[in-house]
Amino acid sequence: RVILMSSAAAWKRRPYWGPYSVSKAAVEALGHTYAQEVSSTPIKVMMVDPGPLRTDMRANAVPGEDPMSLREPSTLVPHLIDMAASSWTDTGRLFDFSGPTPRLCDFGKPVDVTA
Repeated sequence: RVILMSSAAAWKRRPYWGPYSVSKAAVEALGHTYAQEVSSTPIKVMMVDPGPLRTDMRANAVPGEDPMSLREPSTLVPHLIDMAASSWTDTGRLFDFSGPTPRLCDFGKPVDVTA
């Protein structure tokens, strides 16, 4: 199993977050490509957008945000354990944990978000 940590920063256009955003876009491109490369093997590749979690990194990146309004990182762990299980069959997808309901997303052609 390959589980790569991504972020909505891969596609959100936040000022001053360029290097971080580029790194997460690269993680998603790598994960999607690798999933295709190993599609004929038992290897499964997943990307995870954990969303805003109560971490030191988040506190430093978003000063003034109430950390108590954020989920604990431990809330993501059961989903990561599921993805690591041999019974997991999805590959090349993004597990989006950023919203109120976790969901699996497929990659597609980028859409114009400015229109």
